[in-house]
Amino acid sequence: MTSLHHLSPRWQFERSGEVSAGITTAISDILERVNSHSVKGTKLAAIRALISIGVFMMTSMDGEIGKCIQNDYTPTELSNAVAKVVHMMDKPLHALEVLQDLKDLDDHFQPYGIDAISGIVGEVEEMEREEGDEEEESD
Repeated sequence: MTSLHHLSPRWQFERSGEVSAGITTAISDILERVNSHSVKGTKLAAIRALISIGVFMMTSMDGEIGKCIQNDYTPTELSNAVAKVVHMMDKPLHALEVLQDLKDLDDHFQPYGIDAISGIVGEVEEMEREEGDEEEESD
């Protein structure tokens, strides 16, 4: 992606739609490549890629472009994609492999009042508790 930092705030604002569209396209491409029949590694790679996009969106974009991206529909779209892939996991244990990454992403989203990732983190933590309860019952 070409740097747009040299542009005036007005031009950054006007170009932010292009940046948002690029992020949306990347999210869509990732979701197209993963489905409920995908292997565990594909699903984990998809979640990690989405998390990387999210962290980049919230930490590396500044100026008017960053403000626009962080306050439009893009973070919600990313959160929905992460939730979709987490729900495709065959076993709850697979989602636990990215729990800390999800918590880190949530830490980046919280300052902007975006709590969708918190809900996903809560779901995965609940999976972890249920998995622990099942292990105790089988012992």
